[in-house]
Amino acid sequence: LLEICDCGRFVRLYEGYSEKMIFGFCIIGDIITGVIASNSKTDGALDIKSVRAAAKLMSFCDSFSIPVLTVVDSVGAVVSAEAEAASYAEELAKLAFAYSSSANAKLTVIIGKAYGSAFSILGSKNIGVDMVYALPESEISVLSPEASVAFVWNSKVGEQSREVLEAEWRNSVASADMAAQSGEVDDVIEPSELRKRICAALSMLCAKSDCAPTRKHVNMPL
Repeated sequence: LLEICDCGRFVRLYEGYSEKMIFGFCIIGDIITGVIASNSKTDGALDIKSVRAAAKLMSFCDSFSIPVLTVVDSVGAVVSAEAEAASYAEELAKLAFAYSSSANAKLTVIIGKAYGSAFSILGSKNIGVDMVYALPESEISVLSPEASVAFVWNSKVGEQSREVLEAEWRNSVASADMAAQSGEVDDVIEPSELRKRICAALSMLCAKSDCAPTRKHVNMPL
């Protein structure tokens, strides 16, 4: 994030609220931008707190026509009894609503894993994001390679080892190139081009609004 932001300056919000994601504001190419990012130091899983904070920030940014950059490196939703007992699905639905109903400029960059709900809800084109980029080594799949092989290619286990099949799924079905071919990703870009491409995209997408801080609606109470 510091390499993407102008002058390496990033104002972090909700620090300590959830370790799974990073939230804040920065200036990218002279454009004030909200940031919703998976924390690559963890697995970036969508726990209840991170989902709630992401929905809150997206709603706030949309109120003032502030563009939002979503950076994805996540294994997907948390699977636990605690999450099931805490209205987890309701929080995921609120995040999906925040993305799909907002009219501000939205850009997503996949820098690592984007499994299941992490890509479907966290900034996919299907949910209303304007542009999606992915780094070459990204993994984009409805399930993790391990789960995908278990559900889809389990009959092949024996002909080839499970590890080989998981690697094949990761390098073919879940590859960034395959996502680009299917239209889920607009372009696969090199890390060295990341800041330049993000600046260009935000500059283009800013035409969706006049970027003036005029509130369009009240902030959603989450």
